[in-house]
Amino acid sequence: MKRLKRKTQLRLTLVFAIVCVVAIVGVVWATLNGSKKEEQKGDYQVVKIEKSAPLLFNGVAQPKESRTFTLDPTLGTIETIHVQNNQQVKAGDVLATYKNQTIEEQVSQQEQALNKLNLAVSNAQSGYNSAVNKKNQLADQYNQLNKSVQALQAANDPSAAEVVAQMAQIKEAYDAAGDAVTQAKQGVDSANLEYSDAQKAIAQLKEKINTQVTAPFDGIVYVDQNGKTQATVPYATLVSPGTVVQASVTEYDYNKIKQGQKVEVMPANDERKIEGTITNISTLPESASAQPSLSAAVSGGNSNSSSSTSSYAFTVETAEEIHNGFSVQVAIHFNQITVPKEVVIDRDGKQYVYTYKDGKAHLTEVTLKDQGANYLVEKGLAMGDKYILNPDKKLKDNQEVAVFE
Repeated sequence: MKRLKRKTQLRLTLVFAIVCVVAIVGVVWATLNGSKKEEQKGDYQVVKIEKSAPLLFNGVAQPKESRTFTLDPTLGTIETIHVQNNQQVKAGDVLATYKNQTIEEQVSQQEQALNKLNLAVSNAQSGYNSAVNKKNQLADQYNQLNKSVQALQAANDPSAAEVVAQMAQIKEAYDAAGDAVTQAKQGVDSANLEYSDAQKAIAQLKEKINTQVTAPFDGIVYVDQNGKTQATVPYATLVSPGTVVQASVTEYDYNKIKQGQKVEVMPANDERKIEGTITNISTLPESASAQPSLSAAVSGGNSNSSSSTSSYAFTVETAEEIHNGFSVQVAIHFNQITVPKEVVIDRDGKQYVYTYKDGKAHLTEVTLKDQGANYLVEKGLAMGDKYILNPDKKLKDNQEVAVFE
């Protein structure tokens, strides 16, 4: 029994010793393996330059240009709609004709007044002609008496004095007739002017009796006959060929888009990627959506205070047609390269970045533009290059380095 107990104790002691050895070996192995991993990690972190994710905006496809035409009571009533629904029209084509009965009645009244003015012109002309005839008759009498006076004076006839007195009377009447002719001429001129003004006024009114509405641009016209009598319903809607996308950008991305910038338009209902160009960016906000205030967001409280984010409309002209009303996404891709300021090294008035290639660090000269927290790389780096994120004073050009990403 005692020998069995001793054997059991020896076995337990041996097992315990083996377990301890295995545990010690495991600890040593883990320590060595950790050291190797630490060594494999490297001293410098590298970053690969890759394209950044595009900015995405939601938008809606719309006609490049559209115009609705509704009943305008000031023009009268629509007498005729000259186009059919879904008809192709050219700029200048007549869409509809108005007729204004009120103006037509005014024209009729003014034409009656014009007839009276015409009679006044005739009367004034007759008065003028009479005044001229009377003046001419007095001139003839004066000339005849003048001849008689000359003959009598040549014959020393004493009756010549009486004739001279008659001539003086006729001269006075002649001068009065001249004044009458002048007044009659003014009457004729005045009557003619009134008649001419009335004619012009009637002509202008006649132009307003019938008013034609024409297409301002080429396109397809959609007609609704109900609009002929209902001012709330467009009787015609003209849609131009070509598509634009109306989208909006928040104030946070407003300065990232520019007029003339190339974009990619993706309709929601197919897989097309259509080229587009930003043609207009509004300077006025279209809306402001409420956002929780910073203090409320940090505290997690239910503060009533909030800030608003403004949105601005912008227009994209597309290279391909998109059905009106379809939802789209507008993507703006940026090929710009930016680097953190801490990776830039200033030497002798120039700026450098350590790039990593073939296991070595390379001091690469760059041209940069300050953008606040980062630098915009204008020259020196390209997509796919790798640069060292944490360079230190020990790092040298063309030095072999261990790196991690």
